[in-house]
Amino acid sequence: MLKVFILFLISCLNLEGQSNYDVCHGNVLSAPEWHGETDFYLFEEGNQSFRLDAPAEAGASWIYTKLDAVEDARWELRFSFGFNPSSSNYAQVWLAMDAPSRDEAQNGLYLVIGSTADNISLWKVKDGKKELLIAGVEKILDNSAPSAAIRVTRFKGGETILETDLGEGYREEGRARVEGFESQYFGVASVYTATRSKLFWYENLSVCGEAFTDTLPPEPLPYQAKLNAVVVTEVMADPSPAVGLPATEYIELFNRGDEVVNLAGCRVETSSGSITLGKYLLFPGEYILVIPQGKGADWGFIENVVEAATWSSLPDGGGVLVMKDSFGMQISAVQYSRDYGSEGFKKDGGWALEIKDPDNISGDPANWGFSVDISGGTPGRANSIAEIYPDLNSPTLLSHYIESDSVLVLVFSEAMDSTSVSDIHISSIEAASTPELADLRLQGVFYNELRIVFEAALLVNRGYRLDFGVLPSDLGGNTLRGQSFIMFGIPLPAEAGDVVINELLYDPPEGGSDFVELYNRSQKLIDLSSLYIARGDATGVPEKLIKLCQYRRALLPGAYLVITADKAWVIDRYEVGDNAEVVEPDGMPNYVNSGGTVLLTDNRGQTIDAFVYSNEFHMPLLRLTKGVSLERIDPYAESSSRYNWHSASGEHGYATPGKRNSQSVTPKNEEGDGFSIAPEIFTPDGDGVDDLFVIRYKFDIPGYCCTIRIYDRAGRLVRSLLNNEPVSVDGSCYWDGTNEIGALAPSGIYIVFIRCFNPEGGSGYETKKAAVLGISPKK
Repeated sequence: MLKVFILFLISCLNLEGQSNYDVCHGNVLSAPEWHGETDFYLFEEGNQSFRLDAPAEAGASWIYTKLDAVEDARWELRFSFGFNPSSSNYAQVWLAMDAPSRDEAQNGLYLVIGSTADNISLWKVKDGKKELLIAGVEKILDNSAPSAAIRVTRFKGGETILETDLGEGYREEGRARVEGFESQYFGVASVYTATRSKLFWYENLSVCGEAFTDTLPPEPLPYQAKLNAVVVTEVMADPSPAVGLPATEYIELFNRGDEVVNLAGCRVETSSGSITLGKYLLFPGEYILVIPQGKGADWGFIENVVEAATWSSLPDGGGVLVMKDSFGMQISAVQYSRDYGSEGFKKDGGWALEIKDPDNISGDPANWGFSVDISGGTPGRANSIAEIYPDLNSPTLLSHYIESDSVLVLVFSEAMDSTSVSDIHISSIEAASTPELADLRLQGVFYNELRIVFEAALLVNRGYRLDFGVLPSDLGGNTLRGQSFIMFGIPLPAEAGDVVINELLYDPPEGGSDFVELYNRSQKLIDLSSLYIARGDATGVPEKLIKLCQYRRALLPGAYLVITADKAWVIDRYEVGDNAEVVEPDGMPNYVNSGGTVLLTDNRGQTIDAFVYSNEFHMPLLRLTKGVSLERIDPYAESSSRYNWHSASGEHGYATPGKRNSQSVTPKNEEGDGFSIAPEIFTPDGDGVDDLFVIRYKFDIPGYCCTIRIYDRAGRLVRSLLNNEPVSVDGSCYWDGTNEIGALAPSGIYIVFIRCFNPEGGSGYETKKAAVLGISPKK
């Protein structure tokens, strides 16, 4: 039957005063006559208690009965399962529906008991589309024999409450608004695998309530507010000294939707509390000024104003404001900061921050500015800086992390379109089964986090790849910029030597920031939340441990991580590699220019890697080293060897964060005398290609001392690299083409003399190798 309403209102009315026990008049479900797959159930006690008794094969057994209760209705039952629920073993209880089949229902209200989240959730179907109303507490059914009583109450007008009793009395799982519809049936579906086909029990089924009546209520029908229908468009956080308005904090709301909103019971949450709104009908395209209680007399010159029942002070510097209805459902969220405004003197107070375009809900700071009205603000009317300012910026993927062994979370730079994030594909890097998806859902205050739930736990230390089939987009229709895939997995804690310090910029150019680059040289997925960075004191002890990541996130084998205090500067200054991430930990150490120690540790301060750096490690031919990073030559050689570090190439911008180092060399294996060299011809011209002649050594036992010298063809000493010095079992040193006084040697063929001796093992040997120095450096 066609329903016609003169006025639709979105309401935030708080109906908490209504009881769950005064809504029903008589039990309308008494000894029901069941239809469907009744042969698969055993019934007792007037058909209101029954259990599944299906054949031992996977299936979904469905039974239903005629029932029209939906207004002032209450549904109650107790269930018991003989197994831990999963996506293959769970139940659906359809409380009300307009068709005898759950697949054919166009309108309905139903429970999901179990599934992957081990929770009890409430869903609705409207015009054939399913929507989650109340998620319920996760893991409450996470045991081998869960049992609980469930009660759902729907009041006339739509307020619906879900409650559960696990043995300690009923507790509320959540509330939602459910539109009225004509119900004709009630049904139960048991979804099971072959071994669970007799382990579902349902008891004490009770339903009471009235049929839906298609009449216009005496008062306007309330509905739940739509997401982003009402937004904050102006904030006066620091009203003193007053410019031309009363010295009162305020916020301004704007209805950008197409339906009337009743603000009664809505609240705006701040970092310190909440602002509770009074009754006010906010029409589409209308502004409303919200002020503290008792300040109305000061604002008598404005008609559209509402006094808040409670007021929480607005942080002067900025903060996040989240608007919710009385059931706790989010309507909108916005972040403001006085740094969004360009006029410095206005930051001292008396001037409101305004939004240029309320339809741009991307959170772009450039959409904000200080008011230019002579009074200091435009409360209750169009903003003084109003203009069409559409969202044209593409979103980026900021990071990702592992929430649990079966949940991955992607963090985007702004709110995303929920319909655009569903086309993802997961694959395993190694030969293994591909994890199946159980749920995809946007979450977070700004709906910029995509929570991906898998059917089963991911394998530990196994790499996975996520590809976007179609690039997701933000609310403005802009598609994702950057990588179309990510690598992830369940990581392991780092052990000494797994991850090494691979590059350091300690003397950045003007306006820049220090950075430390890490490299995972192990074959393990390393948990970044297990790593800490620090600056060592004079004795090498960490001054303060700075955690790199608050969440579990994997650094894959061969991947880079860049740590800095200014992520935006690093990305803007350098072409950061694809196989890298840049993080900004709170309290990034400042590495002094005169030299010091970079430490990578675990949470106990145990060293994973350490680098004692000095200006002497730079190439002698460089007159200035400001803005030049030190690069590790060989990631598998010792961090402590000064011969394993060199200035970054000028042709690579004097730094290579997130990429293979410009001075990185992998020597070739030679005839088995313990030494290898690379390249055959080196050209120290600063272009990052074959700039160094690297000598790599590897011994069977520790304790060797080595002498390595460079001679010209006439037998004259050019450079002494090692002079009977102790060396590690596996390490390297290099020649940069300079002589003992730091001048570049002429091009030609040179002899590398190597002598090694082990005092403890009594072994030793000598060898000679050729080094060819190519063209002179570029002028």
